[in-house]
Amino acid sequence: MSADLSLFNREAALLVQQYPELEHVMIKGKIPFVHGQLLLKDEAGDVITEYSIRMEPGPDYPNWFPWVFETGGRIPINIDWHIFENKGNCCIASAPEEALICRKGITLTSFVRFQVIPYFFNQLHRERMGFFLNERSHGNLGHLEFFMEEFETKDLSIVIKLLNEARSRKEPKSNSRCICGSKRKYQKCHRPAVRKIAALTNMELDHYLKIANDFIRDRKVPKEESITNF
Repeated sequence: MSADLSLFNREAALLVQQYPELEHVMIKGKIPFVHGQLLLKDEAGDVITEYSIRMEPGPDYPNWFPWVFETGGRIPINIDWHIFENKGNCCIASAPEEALICRKGITLTSFVRFQVIPYFFNQLHRERMGFFLNERSHGNLGHLEFFMEEFETKDLSIVIKLLNEARSRKEPKSNSRCICGSKRKYQKCHRPAVRKIAALTNMELDHYLKIANDFIRDRKVPKEESITNF
């Protein structure tokens, strides 16, 4: 796949209207981008701080997030700071979470509002307090933690059952007991979460099922493999 640059340019033109400290740059023969100052404001609308950023379409926009770079040298290029060390772009969400968000449809404006600004607020918290709030692990373990949050369980065997349920594309009868073992009706227990996760492709679900099964077998997280290549 390749990025939809026309879509990126149309959305960037709308984005800079709402965020005038950002500039949309188009140079013939080059990848378009947005750069400038991202202002973080408090509830009263007063600026708390600002980050210098650059945002450009990745190779498969809008099926995956645009790439965001902090260009002011304020954040170390270090995965412990949620910056990918190979490209220097920000790690904004786990791969399954990012896939599900994009599958519902994103625009640059919604991406900045609901993903980028919260990400930099977390960075600000790390700067001031020394740790992130509600931080997930990196790589495959972070993917599993995402599913644990979605299914509201820390039991990986239940996560596997529910991923398999999503993979089956078949729902139990509405009055059936939930497969998680809670004794609650499926429709009032895990049905909403399974329906959400079922938006992932079979290939993606197989990938995460393998990670989860390998983790249970080996009691360690297997080496990271990029899901974005699917």
